[in-house]
Amino acid sequence: MPQPSTEQFQNELFEEIMTLNPNRRVWIEDESIAIGKIFLPKDFWNQMASSPLVQMDVNRAIRVERLVHEYGPADRNEFLGIMRKIVRKLGGQNLKIAEERLAAGDMHTTIDILLTYYDKAYLGSIEKRKDRIRSVVSWNGTDPLAYAKELISYANNT
Repeated sequence: MPQPSTEQFQNELFEEIMTLNPNRRVWIEDESIAIGKIFLPKDFWNQMASSPLVQMDVNRAIRVERLVHEYGPADRNEFLGIMRKIVRKLGGQNLKIAEERLAAGDMHTTIDILLTYYDKAYLGSIEKRKDRIRSVVSWNGTDPLAYAKELISYANNT
């Protein structure tokens, strides 16, 4: 699915924010100011960039399964186009293998290869923000509701 324009995204984000209860905690995935080709509003991102972090630790195999479930039905040509955009960071050999595995319908291996790139980028990013990490909470991938309750419990006790 194509991304909306930055203006459309920011308008929709504002509308969602306006529905939130200002007296309750808001959980937001830590992102860079750019998400693909769209940008978060500067003030919103500045607030995010100064807020405490809870790092979610999820086993790689669980992450692969969840991502395969989410992206498995994606259009293969569109997926391939997106993979090719990160060839410099992924590496030509990794891209070649990922392309072959994608063509063979092996989303597990394709996603696993892509995670190598994303994990490397994430680790570099989190290193810059390690002073904001308040806790690392592990998840075994089985019960999202129980995990959410654990995160909320942690936040309520800090």
